[in-house]
Amino acid sequence: MLLNPAILALLTVSAVVTFLMAMAAVFAVHVLRHWDIGSGSERQLRLEHRTYLISTLVAFSFVAEIVSLMLFVYNAEAMHTQFVGAMCATGVLNANAWGWPALFLKIAAFFAARSG
Repeated sequence: MLLNPAILALLTVSAVVTFLMAMAAVFAVHVLRHWDIGSGSERQLRLEHRTYLISTLVAFSFVAEIVSLMLFVYNAEAMHTQFVGAMCATGVLNANAWGWPALFLKIAAFFAARSG
């Protein structure tokens, strides 16, 4: 079941988004420690330029999460043939305890991306 292309795509998107958000978190800590708006130093200019890069990476992560939600819903519906007793996506999400929390987390990421 893990070799399903849709599942591999979901895992890959999740890994990439996690990596990009970890990079953004490290950069945020660096900005909090070294930001001085009144300074015109080279380090301040470097921080300002990297801020544009990090914001672009975060925007890319949010777009990837929006696409990931659509793929997750499609995949939940398509996998109902692989589970005994699952007649639709609801049966797939009920297959274990992590189905519905994963969907709710994807929906929360979707709304976070839409508002950002």
